[in-house]
Amino acid sequence: MVRFFDVKTAYLYSDVEETVYMLPPPGFERLVGDGKVCKLKRSIYGLPQSGRNWYMKIKSELEKFGLTQLASDNCVFIKSDDQNMLLLCLYVDDLAIFCNNDEMYQDIVNSIKSVFEVHENKTSKFLGMEIVKHKNGISLSQSEYIESLLVKFNLNECKSVKTPIVKGEDKSFPPTNELIDITMYQELIGELLYLANRTRPDISFVTCYLSQFNHKPEKRHYILAERVLRYLMGTKDKKLFYDNNFGFVNANSDASWGNAENGKSFSGGVILLGNSLISWKCHKQKSVSLSTCEAELFAISEICKDIIWIVNLLSELKCKQFINSTVILNSDSQAAIQWIKGTRSSNKSRHMNLRFHFVKDLLEDNVIELKYIQTELLIADFLTKAVNEEKLNYTVKNISLTS
Repeated sequence: MVRFFDVKTAYLYSDVEETVYMLPPPGFERLVGDGKVCKLKRSIYGLPQSGRNWYMKIKSELEKFGLTQLASDNCVFIKSDDQNMLLLCLYVDDLAIFCNNDEMYQDIVNSIKSVFEVHENKTSKFLGMEIVKHKNGISLSQSEYIESLLVKFNLNECKSVKTPIVKGEDKSFPPTNELIDITMYQELIGELLYLANRTRPDISFVTCYLSQFNHKPEKRHYILAERVLRYLMGTKDKKLFYDNNFGFVNANSDASWGNAENGKSFSGGVILLGNSLISWKCHKQKSVSLSTCEAELFAISEICKDIIWIVNLLSELKCKQFINSTVILNSDSQAAIQWIKGTRSSNKSRHMNLRFHFVKDLLEDNVIELKYIQTELLIADFLTKAVNEEKLNYTVKNISLTS
């Protein structure tokens, strides 16, 4: 079973460790007395430390109820025996509880209600995501969120397009120096990032690309952002699907060398359970790579860190059956693979040795197995550059992003 809850006035449950004074609320001056102030006993909304105080409070209570915090994720708690398991995921004051035993579930819920005032969400929504159970798995989507976004930016009756960005447009769009309202632009990019990081990896690259210009957006950037909304208009019903019959953990890594704006490359990576996408990443590299090999090596090192985390998380969740002895990591860079395996070295790559030695260690310890794959078949390609409709359709099919 899956249930969602939110804790009412969560921050007010935790004590304040520091000495904090505040002015009396309007209308309470007479009760406090002239020239006097209030000394806080509990956290209130607005204090910088209130978030941490609340987290420490609920963590302490959950541990009293017999739940154990995962070392790989401090916001996931578990309680299990030989046959039953309960998972509790915490996001500020929102709780998601997953359990396969009614008695264990009810015991934990009653314990939580004895300390906190909670409200059960009777719908299938959590953090703006629609979570639907099917006979053969579950799906995550944000169709209602997309509809509200289209209305907000007056594009609810627009014509849809087949791709979020035209191939090559990220490199050839001419500058105009025609500035637009920075607040409006940043608001739109923030909304798109919320989607891209949760259920719509297909807009991750273009959103990451456009976020470069948050400090000084031009009209051309806003036109591109509106195109993303038009793409979402035609694909708002797409959902990430997770089949009950998972395969093994596997990963793909890619990089696009050189950004027309500042020369920095984009890295992209995906981690899947079989064909179900469980983690993805798209970001601009922090330094300029001097070759395609270096850019690819950087991307491989980044996805390797996520692979280690996913493997540790699944191990703590007692899901080792999904972890093969070695995680397959696909890349379309033969030069990078040869360099990591130690069969290629030159003056051009010596400066990269220290940064990527840990990838070699993972390879030698059989944590990962690097495999070459043609660019046309590489799933992570859509996270590093604008791709055509054919490649985009191939990608969404292979990450189980379905309509």
